This record gives sequence, structure tokens and C-alpha cells, in this order.
Amino acid sequence: MIPLMARSSLAYFVLAVTIAIMQCSSETIDRLNYQWEASIDNKTGLASSKETSYASFLQNEKKLFKNHQKIKAEEVFVKYPQFLGSKEVLFGLLTTRSDIPDDSDNELKKCKDEKTDVKEKQKSKLCNNDYHEICLPIPFVTIPFLKFGRHKTKFRSRMKQKGRVVTTDIPIVGGLLTCSYPDKQNSTSRKKHCMTEFSHGKLRFKYTQQELLPSLIQRMHGKVKPTCSPGRIIASKLQTQIIDYRPSLAGEGLPLNPMRKMLYLSLQRPTHAYVMWRFHKYFHEQLA
Repeated sequence: MIPLMARSSLAYFVLAVTIAIMQCSSETIDRLNYQWEASIDNKTGLASSKETSYASFLQNEKKLFKNHQKIKAEEVFVKYPQFLGSKEVLFGLLTTRSDIPDDSDNELKKCKDEKTDVKEKQKSKLCNNDYHEICLPIPFVTIPFLKFGRHKTKFRSRMKQKGRVVTTDIPIVGGLLTCSYPDKQNSTSRKKHCMTEFSHGKLRFKYTQQELLPSLIQRMHGKVKPTCSPGRIIASKLQTQIIDYRPSLAGEGLPLNPMRKMLYLSLQRPTHAYVMWRFHKYFHEQLA
């Protein structure tokens, strides 16, 4: 009964996303300057994608990239699992469950690193749970499609370019749409980073603000089209990535089965591009 419901829900979802993509206005995409690319390696089975969008605005204040903007960017990044399970994005097909207690799954255990700075956690104003599940909204039945772990955020300054960067990584720790694989890099430093010996990949969100000089604007070949010439023109860039993700839809055997690979490229890849387009639009609206 459950597989039949999952198939019918997947068919409905694919149809709804196809219609939504066809209804997307090219003018809206041009305003966002949204670009995306995705691929999957036939030898390793690892999939990757990168989505980029640009925006610009006029700023008369002296401070570039205020502290509240950094916190706001991090808040929006951390809330991506909730965004993914919202009715506006996936038409109510999937929902998000937060802070899942699962002691049997080693990949969802909290890190007990002694070097963790407790004061930094207390200073954080984010009110988000550590773990999230994306599943079907079926009563008394849990079918997790994706599981997300604890996020990590880094703030960086670019003094020469007069810019600031916020980077947030959200690890993928399980789900029906993922396959685990040995992570040699984390296995050698398991005690140091408190990570498991298997990995499912991660999502990376990177937001950059930079003051544009007239010469730099000409080099960008029209990617950013400011509407005002006086004052300080600030360019913002959002980049999202899937890194080292092993999709179960493409199969576990290596090299990949051509039919399973085509299934992933024709279904899951365009769906992810559509969801990220919605997220990029939502992000720029929140920080406008």
C-alpha cells in the first residue's frame, strides 16, 4: 500500500513541477540572473550541482554588510529544510519534521567535541532544531526522503574587494533519495571532527556582498544591471551547491546503469533546479 501511495505521489509531484516550470516567466529568471548546472560522475556515482543568482542595490550608508544582514542570511540558509517542505514550494506533497530523536542511527548522534565553544552557541539568536526529515505527509507513517544534520556557518571578510561572505553547510545524513559511501577524509580524522565514517554529501549556501566599482561593473558583462548610477552600488551573489551527493535514484552499482542515470537526470535534477530557483528568489526577497 505504501509503495503505491509513494508512486502516485511522485507522479503527481513530477507533473506539478513540470507545469510550474513551464509557467515560470523568463523575465523573472532574467531579473534574478539565475543560472544552474548539474552533473553526475559515471565512475563514482557522485552528483553535484551549482546554482547562482545575482542582485544589485544602491546603498548610501557607510557600513557594508551590516551584522544583522549576516545573521539574516544565516537564518534563511538554516531554514532551507522547512522551506523545502512548505506547501508553496512542493505543493504540499512533502513535509518537514524537525529534531528527530533516533539513537539507533549513528549519523544523527550529536557531536561531543570538547572544543565546542558554549558561549558562541549562547550568543546565537537562531531558533532552529539540529536535524530535519523531509517526508510524505501521511498520518502514522514516516517515509523519510532526505535527512539533514547540524549546520555549520562561517563568516569571512574580503578587504581588498570590499566584501563579506557568509557560508553555511548543511550535511545530508540519510533518506531514501541518498546512498551512503565511505568518506576517507572524515574517517582519518574522525575523532577530531566527530563525524561518522560514511557520508551522504552536503548542501552549501554561500552569500557574497561586494561594492562594485565602474571598472568591475563593465567586466561582469551585464550579469548585474544596476538601475541607479549615483551612490554606492552593492552587488549580492548567492551560490548554492550540492557536494558529493550519491543519489539512490541513479543506483548503487558502479559504473552507473545508463537507464538509472537517465532517470536521475530527467527527474530529480530538474526538480532540484526548480526548488533552488524558488529558494534563490525567496532569499533575495528576504534580504532586500
